[in-house]
Amino acid sequence: MTAYYIDEGVFELPAGLDYVDRSINVIEAPGPEGAEFGLLVERRPIPSGKSLADVVAELRSEQATKLRGHVPLGEGERTIDGLQALTTQLRWRHPRGPVHHTQVHVPLGNVCLTMTASCRHERAEACAAWMNALLSTLRFRPR
Repeated sequence: MTAYYIDEGVFELPAGLDYVDRSINVIEAPGPEGAEFGLLVERRPIPSGKSLADVVAELRSEQATKLRGHVPLGEGERTIDGLQALTTQLRWRHPRGPVHHTQVHVPLGNVCLTMTASCRHERAEACAAWMNALLSTLRFRPR
């Protein structure tokens, strides 16, 4: 059996099966007109023979088809807790107005951990500062 940790506890995954962690966490900082800032943390496998960049390219392709009015705004690299990560930014059109996403994609073994900070587009600069504050404190647990 393999221990699987969640914030509230730990449980054992029965042996004999292969497991893929696709868990998602959502955190919101409320504001006067709904969520001021949102944070989505999701996990995707990095298949054998593929790189982090390959997984991020697939995610970007999905976003381009699923998010109405999708506009890529940039990409780059940064170090988070000693790990080299990829960054992406985009804007898309939500029914209540333009939304800005700042994303960080971190390779944790064979898992791509993606953290997406989102906000109304006019708050993009403040949202980026909020995300940077979060990332400056991020420490990964040993695996």
